[in-house]
Amino acid sequence: MKIKEMLDELSQRDSYKEFKKKYPNSYFSTGFFMLGNGGDKFQFNFFLPDESKIVSFEYPFGSYVCYDEKIDSESIFNNFDLKVDIDNLQEYINKIMNKKISRIIALINNNVWNIICLNGLDMNRIKINALTGEVIDKNDGKLSDFIKINSNKD
Repeated sequence: MKIKEMLDELSQRDSYKEFKKKYPNSYFSTGFFMLGNGGDKFQFNFFLPDESKIVSFEYPFGSYVCYDEKIDSESIFNNFDLKVDIDNLQEYINKIMNKKISRIIALINNNVWNIICLNGLDMNRIKINALTGEVIDKNDGKLSDFIKINSNKD
């Protein structure tokens, strides 16, 4: 399913209708997705410009969460003519990486996918222009590179 299709489904839910009554100036700003082993997770974030906060709906969209943290601004996400959408993201990543990736953590904002690919202890970061499919940046690493071991023995 594409992002636009999921947002259309969300717009039909009572929880979203109540949300829009309470926050009529809110708008869709980012999507957060986890794909692969362990199940998929889809979260849609809306910016509340009057309060400078984010509200999230998680699929299957039963309710929403309003976060207390203040944010300066968020861009409006309104161009859904994406070459790389959620329905083909995993396949697209597998093609770029030339292997099957077991877990993908992806955030789309300003029509750019910021992706972390996990495959065992291998970790790759990729930025992709969602409109064109162009790889903007790509780097490799190991998950263990991010774990700091404290060898002090007290």
